[in-house]
Amino acid sequence: FPETDVHGCFFHLKKSLWILVQEAGLAVQYYDIENKDNLVRLYVKMMASLAFVQVDDVINDFRIVLVLWGKGELPRFHMSLWNFCDLTVQGLPHTNNNLEGWHNALQSSIKSHHNLVSLIDCLKLEQTNKDNIYIEFSALLTGVNKAKEEKLDNAIADYNSVNIESFLKYLSFVFVKNLIV
Repeated sequence: FPETDVHGCFFHLKKSLWILVQEAGLAVQYYDIENKDNLVRLYVKMMASLAFVQVDDVINDFRIVLVLWGKGELPRFHMSLWNFCDLTVQGLPHTNNNLEGWHNALQSSIKSHHNLVSLIDCLKLEQTNKDNIYIEFSALLTGVNKAKEEKLDNAIADYNSVNIESFLKYLSFVFVKNLIV
């Protein structure tokens, strides 16, 4: 599929950061709620917030976070895989939860030893179910996530008019609530 864009999942990015926090022995400090100036928590969440910085600016902005934190190394994976700035602007999801959920549901509905006819019947039923779900959700489009997404959209729109430290701090408080949900 040469025209396919491959993107990572924001949840899995946060999960990887959490593993690094644990490996570095910083988990206790990360969850220290007594410390109102918890810099470990702030800087880790700012690292996660880099996923919403424009790709061309990530390296420079990453270095700014490193200077603030005083440590680190360059990203292991190419930025286009884990960066969600363009996806956010386009209104596309930051996780693959919908795909994982659909895959599990489809897998459970298809028997382990199926034939082509039963597979086609299963896919037809799946399409009908998804059409019905789409109709239901289209009628209910409001809610908490929409407000959260609007804040993220507004922050990205203002990206060039604020300094990067303020931008990342804002996202770390508003959008990156926890590393592991």
